[in-house]
Amino acid sequence: MLCWACSTPQCLCAALSLGGMARWEAGPPCPGASIAYQHVLTDSVAGPIGPNMRIFISSTYEDLADHRTTLEGSLSISAIDYNAMEHFGSTPRPAIQTCLDAVAASDAFVGVLGVRYGGCPPGGKRSYTEREYRLAKSRGMPIFMFLIDGRNASVPAQYVSMESPAHQHRLRRFKEFVARHHTITFYKTPEDLARLVLASLIREFGVLP
Repeated sequence: MLCWACSTPQCLCAALSLGGMARWEAGPPCPGASIAYQHVLTDSVAGPIGPNMRIFISSTYEDLADHRTTLEGSLSISAIDYNAMEHFGSTPRPAIQTCLDAVAASDAFVGVLGVRYGGCPPGGKRSYTEREYRLAKSRGMPIFMFLIDGRNASVPAQYVSMESPAHQHRLRRFKEFVARHHTITFYKTPEDLARLVLASLIREFGVLP
């Protein structure tokens, strides 16, 4: 099946359409398309954002450092409480336990996928980011996923080349899994990501605190 947006059989949307799992509003958008939303199966969500609600931000760091900074600034200005790795500090626990504890202590999950799969805990094959996501999903948390627009976003080549083909394959599989289970949004720039995340939270939960 050819993608309606990029006319190739290899893109994400073609792979998803073959499985018959998705219902598309205007054709199946690939990662390079400018269509924002895919209508797929979504998780149930909680009530409005309150003063005690905390959002967990999950992503790789090397390729998305600027995106994280911009997003966190947007949430702070909007008085939305959030948890992110930049604020973990030093603890006696293993890094993966610190990450998962932070997810468990949060009320909603914002996942941002870029061009890197990211590092894995010692002895593991799933990245920190994917482990965080899967814990949030297993707990039935409201999940908001944002994928980089691979055709229109500017990404330094070294961020991709520094990862092994095996890690890039896992990233593709991870994105395919996410897109089968959630309504996802594509972003291009740090500012674009911050705007889309804030808009999604307001649309889903209503008024801000």
